[in-house]
Amino acid sequence: MKRRSYAAMGVSLVAFLAAAPSPVSGAPPVGQCPDSFVVATREEAVEMGQLALFEAVNNNGDDIICFRPFNKKPGGALVDNTARPQA
Repeated sequence: MKRRSYAAMGVSLVAFLAAAPSPVSGAPPVGQCPDSFVVATREEAVEMGQLALFEAVNNNGDDIICFRPFNKKPGGALVDNTARPQA
């Protein structure tokens, strides 16, 4: 009898969790890059001779920024990894 009640409780819990709304945010957690961006470090910027550009983008001073290359031309988009949810 206990086995059935545990099974029923487990099924109920799974159904509840599946139906419960989950918070969705378009922005990644602070310190992570948005989708389609890759992490770029200070060391990589120094190797490519782009330290001044890196410093201009690195607002929070953690030596990490995010880079998304353009599809059909050289270059790309740079953002700092300080994304915050929209208010």
